[in-house]
Amino acid sequence: MGVACPSLVLCSAVDFTGNVLQTTASSVPSGWPSQAIGGAGPQSLWSVSCPANSFCATVDGVSGDVISWNPVTHSGLTKHRLPIDAFGIWCSSASLCLASGEGPSGVAELVGSTNPGAKSPAWNATDFGDINALSCPTQSTCLAADDEGEVIPGVTVKSLAAALRREAIGGVPKIGVLVRRRGYALRFTSPLSGQLKIEWHIDNTVLANASAGFTSPRKQTVRLKLTGNGRALLKAARRISVTATATYQTNTGAVVSKRKLTLSSRG
Repeated sequence: MGVACPSLVLCSAVDFTGNVLQTTASSVPSGWPSQAIGGAGPQSLWSVSCPANSFCATVDGVSGDVISWNPVTHSGLTKHRLPIDAFGIWCSSASLCLASGEGPSGVAELVGSTNPGAKSPAWNATDFGDINALSCPTQSTCLAADDEGEVIPGVTVKSLAAALRREAIGGVPKIGVLVRRRGYALRFTSPLSGQLKIEWHIDNTVLANASAGFTSPRKQTVRLKLTGNGRALLKAARRISVTATATYQTNTGAVVSKRKLTLSSRG
Protein backbone atom coordinates (compact mmCIF):
# COMPACT_ATOMS: atom_id res chain seq x y z
CA MET A 1 0.00 0.00 0.00
CA GLY A 2 2.94 2.34 0.50
CA VAL A 3 6.69 2.43 -0.02
CA ALA A 4 9.40 4.92 0.99
CA CYS A 5 13.08 4.87 0.08
CA PRO A 6 15.30 7.40 1.88
CA SER A 7 18.29 6.12 -0.12
CA LEU A 8 19.11 3.88 -3.10
CA VAL A 9 19.76 0.88 -0.86
CA LEU A 10 17.18 1.36 1.88
CA CYS A 11 13.42 0.96 1.43
CA SER A 12 10.48 0.32 3.72
CA ALA A 13 6.94 -0.63 2.79
CA VAL A 14 3.58 -1.51 4.34
CA ASP A 15 1.10 -4.03 3.01
CA PHE A 16 -2.65 -4.56 3.09
CA THR A 17 -2.56 -7.10 5.93
CA GLY A 18 -0.70 -5.11 8.59
CA ASN A 19 2.96 -5.86 7.87
CA VAL A 20 6.03 -3.66 7.66
CA LEU A 21 8.52 -4.79 5.01
CA GLN A 22 12.02 -3.46 4.49
CA THR A 23 15.21 -4.14 2.62
CA THR A 24 18.77 -2.84 2.60
CA ALA A 25 19.33 -4.13 -0.92
CA SER A 26 16.45 -2.66 -2.90
CA SER A 27 18.11 -3.28 -6.28
CA VAL A 28 18.51 -7.01 -5.63
CA PRO A 29 15.53 -9.15 -6.79
CA SER A 30 14.82 -10.92 -3.50
CA GLY A 31 12.11 -11.09 -0.92
CA TRP A 32 11.72 -8.27 1.61
CA PRO A 33 11.69 -9.40 5.26
CA SER A 34 8.41 -8.46 6.95
CA GLN A 35 7.29 -7.79 10.49
CA ALA A 36 3.66 -7.86 11.61
CA ILE A 37 2.31 -4.93 13.57
CA GLY A 38 0.61 -6.48 16.56
CA GLY A 39 -3.11 -5.76 16.64
CA ALA A 40 -3.27 -4.44 13.11
CA GLY A 41 -5.78 -6.11 10.85
CA PRO A 42 -6.55 -6.21 7.14
CA GLN A 43 -6.72 -2.84 5.42
CA SER A 44 -5.13 -1.10 8.42
CA LEU A 45 -1.87 0.27 6.96
CA TRP A 46 -2.18 2.71 4.08
CA SER A 47 1.02 4.72 3.78
CA VAL A 48 4.59 5.00 5.05
CA SER A 49 7.07 7.88 5.23
CA CYS A 50 10.85 7.65 5.69
CA PRO A 51 12.39 11.16 5.59
CA ALA A 52 15.75 9.89 6.85
CA ASN A 53 17.69 6.63 6.93
CA SER A 54 17.13 6.41 10.67
CA PHE A 55 13.40 7.18 10.85
CA CYS A 56 10.26 5.70 9.30
CA ALA A 57 6.62 6.04 10.31
CA THR A 58 3.29 4.56 9.30
CA VAL A 59 -0.26 4.85 10.62
CA ASP A 60 -2.79 2.18 11.54
CA GLY A 61 -6.19 3.48 10.51
CA VAL A 62 -8.02 0.73 12.37
CA SER A 63 -6.49 1.02 15.84
CA GLY A 64 -5.58 4.72 15.55
CA ASP A 65 -1.83 4.27 16.16
CA VAL A 66 1.27 5.80 14.63
CA ILE A 67 4.13 3.30 14.36
CA SER A 68 7.77 4.38 14.02
CA TRP A 69 11.06 2.53 13.71
CA ASN A 70 14.72 2.85 12.71
CA PRO A 71 15.23 0.82 9.51
CA VAL A 72 19.03 0.96 9.72
CA THR A 73 19.33 -0.57 13.19
CA HIS A 74 16.24 -2.76 12.68
CA SER A 75 14.81 -1.38 15.91
CA GLY A 76 11.49 -2.66 17.18
CA LEU A 77 8.25 -1.02 16.12
CA THR A 78 7.11 1.69 18.54
CA LYS A 79 3.40 2.50 18.81
CA HIS A 80 1.70 5.66 20.01
CA ARG A 81 -1.99 6.50 20.04
CA LEU A 82 -3.18 9.28 17.74
CA PRO A 83 -6.13 11.59 18.43
CA ILE A 84 -7.69 10.38 15.14
CA ASP A 85 -7.81 7.22 13.04
CA ALA A 86 -5.24 8.21 10.42
CA PHE A 87 -4.83 6.78 6.92
CA GLY A 88 -2.06 8.94 5.48
CA ILE A 89 1.24 10.17 6.90
CA TRP A 90 3.90 12.52 5.55
CA CYS A 91 7.13 13.38 7.39
CA SER A 92 9.61 16.00 6.18
CA SER A 93 12.06 15.02 8.95
CA ALA A 94 12.21 13.15 12.23
CA SER A 95 10.97 16.36 13.85
CA LEU A 96 7.91 17.05 11.66
CA CYS A 97 5.16 14.62 10.68
CA LEU A 98 1.59 15.25 9.53
CA ALA A 99 -1.16 12.66 9.20
CA SER A 100 -4.73 12.76 7.95
CA GLY A 101 -7.71 10.69 8.89
CA GLU A 102 -11.05 10.69 10.67
CA GLY A 103 -11.72 12.16 14.11
CA PRO A 104 -13.97 10.72 16.86
CA SER A 105 -16.99 12.64 15.53
CA GLY A 106 -16.50 11.27 12.02
CA VAL A 107 -15.06 14.55 10.69
CA ALA A 108 -11.88 14.38 8.62
CA GLU A 109 -8.91 16.07 10.31
CA LEU A 110 -5.19 16.66 9.97
CA VAL A 111 -2.85 15.97 12.90
CA GLY A 112 0.76 17.00 13.32
CA SER A 113 3.74 16.40 15.57
CA THR A 114 7.08 18.18 15.96
CA ASN A 115 8.56 15.27 17.91
CA PRO A 116 7.16 12.09 16.29
CA GLY A 117 10.27 10.07 17.18
CA ALA A 118 10.21 11.00 20.87
CA LYS A 119 9.46 8.55 23.66
CA SER A 120 6.15 10.32 24.28
CA PRO A 121 5.38 12.33 21.11
CA ALA A 122 2.72 15.04 21.10
CA TRP A 123 0.18 14.93 18.26
CA ASN A 124 -2.32 17.77 17.82
CA ALA A 125 -5.34 18.04 15.53
CA THR A 126 -6.12 20.94 13.16
CA ASP A 127 -9.30 22.11 11.44
CA PHE A 128 -8.14 20.94 8.02
CA GLY A 129 -9.61 17.72 6.70
CA ASP A 130 -9.88 15.43 3.68
CA ILE A 131 -6.12 15.77 3.01
CA ASN A 132 -4.93 13.26 0.42
CA ALA A 133 -1.35 14.47 -0.14
CA LEU A 134 1.06 16.77 1.60
CA SER A 135 4.62 18.01 1.12
CA CYS A 136 6.89 20.31 3.14
CA PRO A 137 9.76 21.23 0.78
CA THR A 138 11.30 23.66 3.29
CA GLN A 139 11.21 24.20 7.05
CA SER A 140 8.82 27.13 6.58
CA THR A 141 6.49 25.90 3.81
CA CYS A 142 3.94 23.09 3.57
CA LEU A 143 1.35 22.41 0.86
CA ALA A 144 -1.61 20.08 1.22
CA ALA A 145 -4.05 18.79 -1.42
CA ASP A 146 -7.57 17.79 -0.44
CA ASP A 147 -10.27 15.69 -2.10
CA GLU A 148 -12.16 18.82 -3.17
CA GLY A 149 -9.49 19.72 -5.72
CA GLU A 150 -7.84 22.46 -3.66
CA VAL A 151 -4.25 23.04 -2.61
CA ILE A 152 -3.82 24.55 0.87
CA PRO A 153 -0.67 26.52 1.76
CA GLY A 154 0.36 25.79 5.33
CA VAL A 155 2.19 27.82 7.94
CA THR A 156 4.96 26.53 10.18
CA VAL A 157 5.95 27.66 13.66
CA LYS A 158 9.04 29.36 12.23
CA SER A 159 7.16 31.43 9.65
CA LEU A 160 4.37 32.37 12.09
CA ALA A 161 6.93 33.47 14.70
CA ALA A 162 8.62 35.63 12.06
CA ALA A 163 5.29 37.25 11.14
CA LEU A 164 4.58 38.03 14.79
CA ARG A 165 7.99 39.60 15.24
CA ARG A 166 7.72 41.60 12.02
CA GLU A 167 4.12 42.84 12.17
CA ALA A 168 2.84 42.52 15.74
CA ILE A 169 5.87 43.77 17.67
CA GLY A 170 7.82 45.61 14.98
CA GLY A 171 8.26 49.37 14.63
CA VAL A 172 6.24 51.70 16.87
CA PRO A 173 5.43 55.45 16.94
CA LYS A 174 7.28 57.93 19.14
CA ILE A 175 6.36 58.33 22.80
CA GLY A 176 4.40 61.55 22.22
CA VAL A 177 2.15 59.91 19.63
CA LEU A 178 1.55 56.90 21.88
CA VAL A 179 0.60 59.09 24.83
CA ARG A 180 -1.75 61.34 22.84
CA ARG A 181 -3.51 58.43 21.17
CA ARG A 182 -3.34 56.19 24.27
CA GLY A 183 -1.80 53.50 22.08
CA TYR A 184 -1.67 52.83 18.36
CA ALA A 185 -3.20 50.70 15.61
CA LEU A 186 -1.22 48.06 13.75
CA ARG A 187 -2.07 45.77 10.84
CA PHE A 188 -1.51 42.04 11.24
CA THR A 189 -1.87 39.44 8.48
CA SER A 190 -2.90 36.12 9.94
CA PRO A 191 -2.15 33.02 7.82
CA LEU A 192 -4.64 30.89 9.80
CA SER A 193 -7.44 31.17 12.34
CA GLY A 194 -6.48 31.89 15.92
CA GLN A 195 -6.20 34.46 18.70
CA LEU A 196 -3.50 37.16 18.76
CA LYS A 197 -2.38 38.74 22.04
CA ILE A 198 0.25 41.46 22.42
CA GLU A 199 1.73 42.79 25.64
CA TRP A 200 4.38 45.39 26.49
CA HIS A 201 5.88 45.15 29.94
CA ILE A 202 8.77 46.22 32.15
CA ASP A 203 9.39 43.47 34.72
CA ASN A 204 5.89 42.77 36.08
CA THR A 205 4.35 46.08 35.03
CA VAL A 206 2.14 45.91 31.93
CA LEU A 207 2.37 49.08 29.81
CA ALA A 208 0.11 48.12 26.90
CA ASN A 209 -1.87 45.18 25.56
CA ALA A 210 -4.05 44.05 22.70
CA SER A 211 -6.19 41.06 21.73
CA ALA A 212 -7.76 40.13 18.39
CA GLY A 213 -9.43 37.03 17.01
CA PHE A 214 -9.05 35.72 13.45
CA THR A 215 -11.68 33.30 12.19
CA SER A 216 -9.86 32.80 8.89
CA PRO A 217 -6.63 33.87 7.15
CA ARG A 218 -6.86 37.64 6.64
CA LYS A 219 -5.38 41.05 7.44
CA GLN A 220 -7.03 43.22 10.05
CA THR A 221 -6.36 46.20 12.31
CA VAL A 222 -5.35 45.47 15.90
CA ARG A 223 -5.55 48.23 18.52
CA LEU A 224 -2.78 48.25 21.14
CA LYS A 225 -3.98 50.23 24.19
CA LEU A 226 -1.82 51.77 26.89
CA THR A 227 -2.66 50.86 30.47
CA GLY A 228 -2.85 53.56 33.15
CA ASN A 229 0.60 52.62 34.40
CA GLY A 230 1.93 52.56 30.86
CA ARG A 231 0.64 56.06 30.04
CA ALA A 232 2.05 57.48 33.27
CA LEU A 233 5.49 55.95 32.65
CA LEU A 234 5.62 57.13 29.05
CA LYS A 235 4.51 60.67 29.90
CA ALA A 236 7.49 60.98 32.25
CA ALA A 237 10.04 59.37 29.91
CA ARG A 238 12.14 60.63 27.03
CA ARG A 239 13.51 57.18 26.28
CA ILE A 240 12.40 53.83 27.62
CA SER A 241 12.96 50.15 26.82
CA VAL A 242 10.13 47.63 27.06
CA THR A 243 9.76 43.93 26.39
CA ALA A 244 7.15 43.20 23.73
CA THR A 245 5.54 39.75 23.61
CA ALA A 246 3.24 38.52 20.85
CA THR A 247 1.37 35.24 21.32
CA TYR A 248 -0.69 33.51 18.64
CA GLN A 249 -2.95 30.77 19.99
CA THR A 250 -4.34 28.14 17.60
CA ASN A 251 -6.17 24.89 18.22
CA THR A 252 -2.84 23.05 17.94
CA GLY A 253 -0.87 25.22 20.37
CA ALA A 254 0.65 28.65 20.80
CA VAL A 255 3.53 30.46 19.06
CA VAL A 256 5.33 33.19 21.01
CA SER A 257 7.71 35.92 19.80
CA LYS A 258 9.54 38.43 21.98
CA ARG A 259 11.72 41.43 21.34
CA LYS A 260 13.07 44.52 23.11
CA LEU A 261 11.60 47.82 21.94
CA THR A 262 13.25 51.15 22.63
CA LEU A 263 10.71 53.97 22.60
CA SER A 264 12.23 57.36 21.81
CA SER A 265 11.43 60.89 23.00
CA ARG A 266 8.20 62.74 22.24
CA GLY A 267 7.49 63.71 18.66
